[in-house]
Amino acid sequence: MKLAIERIIYFIFLLLCFALYLYLNRHANNEKVAVIIKLWLDDLLPIVPVLVVPYLLFLPFLFGTIVYFIFFSDRYRAVTISLAFCQLTACLCFIFYQTKIIRPEIITGGVFPDLLRTIYANDAPYNCLPSTHVALSIVCGWFWIGQFPRIKWAMVIFVMLICVSTVLLKQHYLPDVATGLILALVSILVGQKFGSRLASGKTGGCFNF
Repeated sequence: MKLAIERIIYFIFLLLCFALYLYLNRHANNEKVAVIIKLWLDDLLPIVPVLVVPYLLFLPFLFGTIVYFIFFSDRYRAVTISLAFCQLTACLCFIFYQTKIIRPEIITGGVFPDLLRTIYANDAPYNCLPSTHVALSIVCGWFWIGQFPRIKWAMVIFVMLICVSTVLLKQHYLPDVATGLILALVSILVGQKFGSRLASGKTGGCFNF
């Protein structure tokens, strides 16, 4: 019973962490403080609307990771700490250094362009650096590969598609992806280290599954 309550508390805590993002994206006074950080290469990258598929799959991927690892895995502490650290660190960046992206007008028709227009309409163009799509998907992919090594390459390809989709849908600039990658690596280290401490009272190896 005690273990079940602990898992539920972790689950609720993570949901609250992600709820903070929604507030920062929609209700904070972003327009007056947001800055644009991009490279010249960003202007050369095309829009690839079909990548809305992996981009949108990020949400069920994230939620599925949370549910599986918190309720069905003994690595729930490490996963919770990694995801919470990742999300809260990103939110601190959004609070103290808000960034935005200038989105192009989508003039073509079809299923994928229509989906992209829907994304634009429902996701304010803020909270860009670091990219949480990139950071959180890498963290999730890392733990899935650790749990099921046989899916390594399929997971690597899937996570890479999510990361690439962020810039080829003009939801992020390249610096957002780079900082998202760095945040993911740090989050994994933090989760592994302190997850092991919570589980055993000792400091575990950071990259030992």
